[in-house]
Amino acid sequence: ACTRVRLFQPLPWFVKLYMHTLVVELDGARVSHDDHNVIEGMKFMPAEDRMRSSVLEMQLMMMSSTSTLRIRVDYDKGFL
Repeated sequence: ACTRVRLFQPLPWFVKLYMHTLVVELDGARVSHDDHNVIEGMKFMPAEDRMRSSVLEMQLMMMSSTSTLRIRVDYDKGFL
C-alpha cells in the first residue's frame, strides 16, 4: 500500500529558496525530480519583497514501509 504526503510550507518574504538545490530522499535514497511515481506534483510561488510570503507545495507518494522522508533545499535569510 502507498501513502500520499502533502507538504504546504509558507515562508516569510525574507527567506529566499534556491529551488535548483531541492533534494528528496526516501530512506536515504535520493529521488529523481523526474520520478513522477514519487513526486506527483510541486508548486512554488516566490515571495515579493515586503509584500507576499513564498509558498512551497509538494505532493509525494511513498510506500507505507518507508520510514524516513527528507526534503532539503538551500536558502538565504535576508537582512531586515
